[in-house]
Amino acid sequence: STGVIPYVIFLLCGFIQLRLCTNTIRSSLAAISANNGLLVFKKVQAIDPFIARFIFQLFSYTFALVTFFLIAYWFGVLISLDHLLGVVACVMITWVIGCGLGLHLGILTHKFNELEKILTYMLRPLLWISCVLHPLSSVPPQYTKYLLYNPMVHTIEYMRMALFPGYLAEGVTLYYPAAVALCSIAYGMMTYRNNRHFLTQR
Repeated sequence: STGVIPYVIFLLCGFIQLRLCTNTIRSSLAAISANNGLLVFKKVQAIDPFIARFIFQLFSYTFALVTFFLIAYWFGVLISLDHLLGVVACVMITWVIGCGLGLHLGILTHKFNELEKILTYMLRPLLWISCVLHPLSSVPPQYTKYLLYNPMVHTIEYMRMALFPGYLAEGVTLYYPAAVALCSIAYGMMTYRNNRHFLTQR
């Protein structure tokens, strides 16, 4: 049961964060090939198209999230702002995970074009294993520990708890997804550093 959260808002917290992560990754897959014309300029670095797309995704989904919450508040849905920093942290951690994976996978896709279609399909199961459609508490205990390996479960459920203090999700923390985000962005930057000369070949 979603308990104190109206189901529309419950879904909203899940969908927007999931889309923020997956669309950040998807937008990076063609970042280089779609901007080859810009890379002929020496001042344009190979990482610039990635950064531009990542920032666009962050602003787009943050605007969407704020807009929907304002509409919900207008209709009388009581949303707590006592843990607003927690909500911001959820969004930023989710975004950084997407940026790190996107940078790494975008570079791999530029080297191996066939990967783009495969990766698009591989992202689809996240809808079912990230607690977007159902609360973590509805999952049988013997499977919960496996779902908690998915950092998206933590950020999505933590946002729900931050906005609705009466909502509870056991085992959820921001430390784990924050560690995943740091590893993700570090791995992405390492991949870029090792391939930057290949990416700027003109």
